[in-house]
Amino acid sequence: MDPAHKGLFDRLEHFYDSVPRDAARVEEHGALVLFVRDGAGFPFYARPRPGAPAPPSLADVNAVRERQRELGLPEAFEWVHETTPEFLPVARSAGLSVLEAPLMVLDPQALPDPATLGDVP
Repeated sequence: MDPAHKGLFDRLEHFYDSVPRDAARVEEHGALVLFVRDGAGFPFYARPRPGAPAPPSLADVNAVRERQRELGLPEAFEWVHETTPEFLPVARSAGLSVLEAPLMVLDPQALPDPATLGDVP
């Protein structure tokens, strides 16, 4: 992990784990958590469990996929590769199609002054 961005990755992990909790129940399956939405709305995902003593295993992935099928949910997993890189080969070995979407970080020093955004030269 890039040490210069560790704080950012930690905040993202906290965000991705926290947001669904207000609208879902949490099911733990080994080193994974599955967020099951309470009520109507877009279904959530499964992701690595914060503080798990080991990375997610193939058995964890298979258990979650079975539960997602049982509930009629899409088989969706999301994680931050920089904090859980060992999950990528596990997900692929489970036969999942993985979309790698890089995180983009904007340098705060490159942002324009919001007070000048309305100015037209």
